[in-house]
Amino acid sequence: MSIGNKAPTDQSLSEKANAAFLKASDDVVEKAKKARTDVIIWRDNRIVRLPAEEAAGLIEEKRRNGSQCKSG
Repeated sequence: MSIGNKAPTDQSLSEKANAAFLKASDDVVEKAKKARTDVIIWRDNRIVRLPAEEAAGLIEEKRRNGSQCKSG
């Protein structure tokens, strides 16, 4: 029995997941700015502490490039 709804494609799921990750990243950076704390990320197989502004720049770079936010 078909409901008429098409199952989402892998690409659309990937795009939705990436959008959600970017939104969550924006939220983390905003909280770090308000609290005047650094953002902790995983990069090059190690933990890295970044100022919130630098983390915001990385997120914008990922957004402009259309790539997923991954480090390491």
